[in-house]
Amino acid sequence: MSLIERLNNPGANLYYEQAFRNVFEDHLSYIKQNRQNYITSVTVDQNTAARFAGDFRGLMLAVSVFPHLHWFNMRLNGYSSCSDYDGQQLTIELINENIIKELSRAYKTKRKN
Repeated sequence: MSLIERLNNPGANLYYEQAFRNVFEDHLSYIKQNRQNYITSVTVDQNTAARFAGDFRGLMLAVSVFPHLHWFNMRLNGYSSCSDYDGQQLTIELINENIIKELSRAYKTKRKN
């Protein structure tokens, strides 16, 4: 998939809602404890890591992660801001989008009630 196609897929609007992100934060420890089901990892070379120091979003695009998942991956890797990535971490954990979809379904169901 091209960079343009990735940039044109912003994901569901609720992925950007603070209330939904709070739900993700509430489930983050569970996700980490069950990493075999929800997390994969990718290793970047030192040059790539250095190139994207201070730019976690750029790193996410470089490893072909859709923009709507950048924030979730940032939090999964322990960063509070995309500028927190210092280029030292070569193995990056990536969230399986299926858990985000599961959380969003539960969130939307609960929100309707």
